[in-house]
Amino acid sequence: MFAATLSAADMNGRRFHAVFPCAGFTETHFSEMFSYSDEMPLTPEDLAELSPEEISEVLLVSKMKLWERVAYSAERHAKPSNGCKIWCEPIKAYISPVLSYENSKLHGIYIFDLLAVFTCRNCSTCRDSCYALKAQKMYIETLLRRSYMTWLAMHFLAWLKEEIIAEIRKENPEFIRIHSSGDFFSQNYVNMWTEIARLFPETKFYYYTKVDRILELDTLKNMENVNQVSSILPEGERNYGDKAFVAAMVEKYGSKVKVCPYHAPETARKFTYRRLNKNFKWQTVTVTKYPEIHCGTDCRFCMSNEFVVFYIH
Repeated sequence: MFAATLSAADMNGRRFHAVFPCAGFTETHFSEMFSYSDEMPLTPEDLAELSPEEISEVLLVSKMKLWERVAYSAERHAKPSNGCKIWCEPIKAYISPVLSYENSKLHGIYIFDLLAVFTCRNCSTCRDSCYALKAQKMYIETLLRRSYMTWLAMHFLAWLKEEIIAEIRKENPEFIRIHSSGDFFSQNYVNMWTEIARLFPETKFYYYTKVDRILELDTLKNMENVNQVSSILPEGERNYGDKAFVAAMVEKYGSKVKVCPYHAPETARKFTYRRLNKNFKWQTVTVTKYPEIHCGTDCRFCMSNEFVVFYIH
C-alpha cells in the first residue's frame, strides 16, 4: 500500500514518471490552480516573479497535495466493498465505477467528473461562484472521488480509457455527460474522449467547456454524437446569472441561446409556516420552492445546443 505522504524524491521516482499536464499552462492557470489550496494562494503577479525552478517546486507541492488525497482514499478501500468493487491497479485500491449514474439534477445520465477549478484552465471569472466546487467543500467523498479520477486522468490515461470503454459496453448508456465538474486540461485527455465517442456512435456525449480556444476541441465537437455547450457566450459573457442577466442575454442573442428551466424565477413558489426555534419560541419562516426539473427527462437543451444560459442557484 502506498504511503499517505510522499517526499519530493518519491514524486520524482519511476511511479510518477508521467509529465504533469500542467507543464504548458499559462501563468493565469497556475494562479487558478493553486489558489484552490488555502495554504498556497498565488496570483499571476506572484508567479511572474518565480523562476522556472521555483514554479516546478510549487507544482510538485500541488501534485503531492492531490496524491495525499488519492493515497488516503486508497487506504480506505484496500478491500472491496458494496460501492467499490473495481480493482484499480494504478492506485492499488478498489474503486467505484468511473462513470457515476445520475444525481439529483441529472436523470438517466452517466457522468464523469474531475476536480472543479483544479482542472479548469480558464476559470478566473467563475471560480468564486463555481457550483461544482461547493460539493467538493461540503462532502469529503466527493472530493476524494474527483481527486483520484483527476489523478488517473493525468497519469494513467490508458487505464482510465479502457475502464470507461468497458463500463459503456456494460451499461449501454443513452447519454454521458463529460464533466459536471472540471474541464479538459490537456490535449491527450481531449483525444481520449474523441476516441471513446468514436467507438460508441449510439451514445450521446455532451460537455460544457471554457477551453475551446486553448485546446483543439473541433474534432470532438463536430462528431454527430457529441454536443459542446460553450460556457462562454459569443461576446465573452459567462453563461449564468440572475434573472436580469438571463433576460438581457435572451434579448441580445435571441433564438441563438436556450434558457435552462431549472430554478426559473417565474416558477418559484413561496410557502410560509411556523416552527419552534432553538429557544423554543415560535417563529414564522418563508421558504422558496421550485418544481423539480431533471436534465435528460424534463429538458434536453444541453444535448443539442451550443449556447445555454442558466439561472444562478
